[in-house]
Formats: sequence, C-alpha cells, structure tokens
Amino acid sequence: MSNSSKKILINLIIQFMRFVSGQNEVLDGYILPITKKLKQGIGIEDLQQELLALSKALEHSLQMQQNSMQEHRATSTLFTQQLCVLLDTIEIPDKFATQSLTIRNQLVQNQNDELDNNLVQSAVSLILEINQYFLSEQKDTEKFLDNISSQLGLLDSMTQKASASSQASYDSRVQLNTLISTQIENIKTSTIRADDLNALQQNISIHLQDLTTNLQKHQNHADSNLLDTQRQLADMSKKIKDLEAESKILQETLKQAHHKAFLDPLTELPNRLAYNEKIEAAFKTSKRYQTPMSLMVWDIDYFKSVNDNYGHKAGDKVLCIVAQLLKNNCRETDFVARFGGEEFVMILPNIHAKQAWVVAEKIRKVIADKRFSYNNQVLQVTISGGLTDYQKTDRHSDDLFERADKALYQAKEAGRNRCVIYGELP
Repeated sequence: MSNSSKKILINLIIQFMRFVSGQNEVLDGYILPITKKLKQGIGIEDLQQELLALSKALEHSLQMQQNSMQEHRATSTLFTQQLCVLLDTIEIPDKFATQSLTIRNQLVQNQNDELDNNLVQSAVSLILEINQYFLSEQKDTEKFLDNISSQLGLLDSMTQKASASSQASYDSRVQLNTLISTQIENIKTSTIRADDLNALQQNISIHLQDLTTNLQKHQNHADSNLLDTQRQLADMSKKIKDLEAESKILQETLKQAHHKAFLDPLTELPNRLAYNEKIEAAFKTSKRYQTPMSLMVWDIDYFKSVNDNYGHKAGDKVLCIVAQLLKNNCRETDFVARFGGEEFVMILPNIHAKQAWVVAEKIRKVIADKRFSYNNQVLQVTISGGLTDYQKTDRHSDDLFERADKALYQAKEAGRNRCVIYGELP
C-alpha cells in the first residue's frame, strides 16, 4: 500500500473515530487512545492490538444491542398478547364491539412487529371508555335503586298512615260505645228519679237528641276516614304495581347484564369468565364426591395463516363455525367456552380421559371434514386438542388446565390435527 493510500486510510479511520465518539462509553475507552496515537503519527501496523481489542468490543456491543432488541421485541409481543387476552376477557358493550374487534385484529396482526404506540394507545383508550361506560351504567342502576328505595319509603309511610287511620276509627268506635252507654245510664237514672212525666219525657228527649247528634258525628267521621283509607289503599295499590313493574325491569336488566358478562360476543359461546366459574364448580364436585371429570383444551391449527392469507373476517367466520361445531357435537352435559383467541376449552363431567378422547376425536374429525369457504375460496381448517382428567392429587382447577395445555403442545409438536391425552404418547 502506498504512503498516500495509507494516509487516506488513516484520515478515514480518524474521521470514523470522531463520528462514533461519544455514542458508547465502553467503545470510547478504545476509540480515544487510538485516535490520539493516529494523530501523533503512529502507524496502523503498530496499532493492531488496539484495533483488535476495539473490534472485539464493537462485536460485543453489537451483540448486546441485538439481544436488547430481541428482549424488547419479546416484551412488545407479550404486552400485545396480554392486551388481546384482556379484550377477549372483558365484557364488550354492543356500541364498542366493532371498534374492539378492529383493534384486536390489528394487535394480532402486529404482535410480532415493533410495538405500535398509536395502536396501543387506541387499545388503552378503548378499555378506559368501556370502563367509563360501565361506571355510567352502574350510576344509572344506583339511581334506579335509590328511586325504588324512595318509593318503598313512601309506601311504608302510606301504610303507617293507613294503620293510624284504622286505629283512629277503632278509638272513635270505642269512644262512641262509651258515650252511648253513658247516655243510656243517664236515661235509666232519669227514669228512676223522675216524679213528673213531662219532665221525664223532656229529659229523655234531650238524652236521645245528644245520642243522635253523636251518632251522626261518628258516622260523618267514619265516612270521611273510610274515603281517606280507600284513597290511601288505591294509592298504595298503584305504587305497589309500579314498584313491581320497575323491579321486573331491573331484574331483566341485571339478567341481561349477567348474560352479556359471561358471553363471547363473536362466537356467542360462554367466555373465559364463564369458564372460570364453571370449572371451579365442576372441580369442587369432583373433589368432594370423587367423581371423574375431563378437561379438553382446543386450538385451531395455523389460525394466523388464515388471518394473513384471507383476512380477519375470514378468521372470524372460522372461529364462529368451529365454535358451533364444538357446541353441536359434544354431549348435552358438556360445557364449551372460548378461552381466548383461537383457543377453546371443554369441560366433560362424569367421564374419564380415555372416554373423553373418543368424544374429542369425533369432534376433531367433524371439523377436519368440514368444508370451510370464504369468498368462493376453500379453507382447510383442522384443530388440535390436549386432554386430561381430574386427579386426586389436584389442589386447584389450574392443575388440570396446565396438564391439558401441555398435552395440546404435544399434539402441535406431533403434527397437529390430533387429540392427545396428557402423559400418553401422541
């Protein structure tokens, strides 16, 4: 290499050193001494060890950077998956269904790419909106309950008034009876003591007039009380009917809300919340009475490729059809739910794993033989399943799910489109 070429190379190295200087503290420890020596005229041949050390440090730095990027990508993927699970798990009101489905599909599509901050912000904003919506509904329900409570209080007040009116009528009758008895005694006394017939007649007339006047007063008072009581009873009857009607509305509203909270809006199968409730009850029953119970975890094979090749609407159609096939081909006593994404769970009570495997294989073949089509394109759809049954050593329902999930992984590893019992070879 000529001197001029060496000089150009040295200048290029110095310029490069200046360019990267200050970007990495570790590399600066190698770059600055080399740059200084080059400026002093020391040749490249005399800096081989320093340049080799710099090369190794640079290689190590690049490796660390790649590892950091991979970790960041893995974290982003995990975060995206958790957002998808959250959107699958929470109840989505009808007004947010389309927006939720769009965001979820975008999250699934981008989960292996760099985290899209705008998409994440949209997902978080949607979840906050849904939360605010439910808070508003809760306030409306509380307001409705306060109204019912107020009406119950009014009804109680009216009942007390009616009771008081009834008591007043009773007291009035007692008072009248006492008055009549007094007047009769007075008449008797006047008769016994009377010496003059005219005086006796006049005295009796006075007593009878008083008696008639008091009877008329009592009758007028009783008629007035009767009218008040009738009005109060009519008002009470109307209030009770209104209260019954509002209570029925509240019951129906709460029933619908409960139903929606445990229903997957896309497939109309029970959702993960419903599964959690059902598996706990089934697990407690098996544990208490030592009855058999099997758990099946299903996963649609290569589902991501369906979304990638045909679009998310095709993926949604596949999910709905598979959900119906699972529901229609199991036993009446079995419970099927969408666990999340393309994963389903099936609880089979009073049956061991080997017997449940026969049911599962029948379902798997039905789905494999089903002709799926979308926009005149035929889609080949298969499903894999992992199966286990209740063991006496199980302490929690999660123990069953973990075994079934491992069996599902074995089925996937063995080539998919098959059902595997945990602990048995695929």
